[in-house]
Amino acid sequence: MNITNLSHIALMSRDVAKIVSFYQDFAEMELIHRRVDDGINVAWLKMPDKDGLIIVVIENKNIDLSTFQRVNHFGFDAKSKEIVDSISKKAQMLNCLIYPAFDGGEILGYMCLIADPDGNQLEFAYGQMRIKNYL
Repeated sequence: MNITNLSHIALMSRDVAKIVSFYQDFAEMELIHRRVDDGINVAWLKMPDKDGLIIVVIENKNIDLSTFQRVNHFGFDAKSKEIVDSISKKAQMLNCLIYPAFDGGEILGYMCLIADPDGNQLEFAYGQMRIKNYL
């Protein structure tokens, strides 16, 4: 298999602190990572004592959630940069490529972003910072 894992779901939020509190209260999720990138608050949540799927919350206080260009996405791990390149090229041929493959650095890794037929976004990445760094 070339795709190894559904690693994360990313959501936009007007208030990261409120979303973190909501998921902690209702879903008993644990805050495992928090950072600010270029003034943008980012938080990672996961179920306690479990590896795997995380929720990445990205803050934009001024966003109109009814009209914004979506950043919400499903994040998949790929086995190699070559797999990411292959997905990027295939998506370009099928006219569903949003961002071609690029190196996003230590946290984002090597990735591309595509859209499914309904416009939902899928990120395919190799070498992203792993959740295990925060356990």
